[in-house]
Amino acid sequence: MSNFNISTRYARAFIELIESQNKLNDIADDMVLLNNTFESSRELRNVLSNPVIKNDDKVAILTQLFESKVSVDTVNFLKFIVDKNREDKLVDIVSRFNEMHDERAGIVNAEVVGAFEIAEDLKDYFQKAVENFSLKIARVKYSSDKDLIGGFRIRIGDTIVDASVKNQLELLKTRFLEENI
Repeated sequence: MSNFNISTRYARAFIELIESQNKLNDIADDMVLLNNTFESSRELRNVLSNPVIKNDDKVAILTQLFESKVSVDTVNFLKFIVDKNREDKLVDIVSRFNEMHDERAGIVNAEVVGAFEIAEDLKDYFQKAVENFSLKIARVKYSSDKDLIGGFRIRIGDTIVDASVKNQLELLKTRFLEENI
């Protein structure tokens, strides 16, 4: 079974369980914290995927890290995943949970990359533009990439809008080559 199917199955089961208990929003906050922690800690990801480390030790590490920061239900879910020997898939499960929660909540994730740091007034503009385009609540991350030369690039799911000078120059180059200019 693929990683995507495994992570989807566990994430869906957990969402359905906590949704039936009216705890979805609280647990969703926990899962965002877990996701951020996993993304920022390569060591933790390595520990979880290491088959030499005993499951009891993995449970102890996860409990020590998260017990005071997340709900009992979330800690029990982490223990359950380790007990099922799926700890190497935990990062994917948490990520998939967050994706599924966002889908249910009508939230779309977007990334805006500018040639320079995006000004605050433009952030509001991009936020509204993404929401109008997607017809969902937008969670936008901003970054910069000097290689764009000028302009910006927006990614909303699988859709990319590239209004960068770099892209325009590439298109112009392609057009000239096609027309043998």
